[in-house]
Amino acid sequence: KANLLAVFGLPPFAHDDDAKRGVLCGLSIMGLLSKSGIEGASLGITTGLAFCGVLGSTSSDKKKRNSSVSSEADKETHLSVACSGSITRKPKEYSVIGDCINLASRLMDLAFHEGATMYVDETT
Repeated sequence: KANLLAVFGLPPFAHDDDAKRGVLCGLSIMGLLSKSGIEGASLGITTGLAFCGVLGSTSSDKKKRNSSVSSEADKETHLSVACSGSITRKPKEYSVIGDCINLASRLMDLAFHEGATMYVDETT
């Protein structure tokens, strides 16, 4: 089983119709998978606010955390690390977290187990 997370509306590429774009993209992906003979794929699509940014830590961040914050970039790094919920030695990675992300994952799993193609939340 493979998962793909696609996010629409990330700054500076937001559009007024990002929800519509997301649904149309999902339908397009499902059509291409079907034409390729790949069956059983499912989608969960939601709309909402999410934290998006760089999460994680490197050893240099650990040193920064123990010193005073000297620039705006450092402040953003500290906010990102604090939001990640844990400090690790893993490399930084771009991530998206939030209730709408979790709901999309649950809707995708529900669609899969019920034999549906796509579930979209009411907000979208």
